[in-house]
Parts: sequence; C-alpha cells; structure tokens
Amino acid sequence: MRLCDIKRIDGASPLWIAAQMGQDHICKVLLQNGANVDTVRCVGATPLFRPAHKVHAAVTTVLLKYRTNLGLPPNGKTALHAAGMFGHMTVCKQLVAAGIDVLLKNQEDLTALELAHHDQVHLHTVIISRSGSERLWHAIQKR
Repeated sequence: MRLCDIKRIDGASPLWIAAQMGQDHICKVLLQNGANVDTVRCVGATPLFRPAHKVHAAVTTVLLKYRTNLGLPPNGKTALHAAGMFGHMTVCKQLVAAGIDVLLKNQEDLTALELAHHDQVHLHTVIISRSGSERLWHAIQKR
C-alpha cells in the first residue's frame, strides 16, 4: 500500500478527504503520486461521490481526468444520484458528458432521474439532452 492510500479508521483516504473538502489541487498531487482514484470508504462511497454531493466541480474534473469508475459503488448510489438529488447541475453535466450510465439504479431501485424527480429537481433536461438515450426516454415515459 502506498503512503498516499493509507486510510483513517473510518476508511477515508487522503484522496477521499481532499475530494470531500473540495481541494482539487491536493487531489491532483495525490493522484500524480499514485493514489487510488477509486478507493472506497467504510460506508462504501468513493472519492467521486463527495464532490458530486457537495458540488465541487473542480474536484470532479480532476477525478474524471484520472478515469474514476463511473459505475455503481458499494454504497449503492452513483455520483449522478448525489449530484441530481441536490440539484447540482454543473456536476450532473460533467458526469453525463463523461459517459455515466444514466439508467443505473440505486439500492432503492431508482435512477438518478427518478430520484431527482422525486425531490422536485429538474435533472431530466440535462440527462436527456446530453445522453441522447432512447432507452432513457422510454423509461421516463413508463413512469
């Protein structure tokens, strides 16, 4: 294990903490020195989840540059679920442009779009316009 990947007792690595705090420059240095971009905290969240939740677009950009996993992490919520639920459109646009699967469902069997709709957030415009996903359009029509 690299020094930059040593975790606290709660499983948070230096990269995870820097991402949560919006410290894009520290994230970049850690990644340049071999930090694991997809390290998972005890609760199952990856570094990408926190900046999506807290709207740290610069951190999201850095993590995407280092090809972070856009799939469903162990906590059962994608970064798009986090960003969409709180209406963080900048981060939503970044994730959709990076190719996140907009049809992934969380542990409650909801897509990011369904979760955002439930919380009265208008994520549908971003996802539909950026993804061009016919499957997504049909999924929305079935609601």
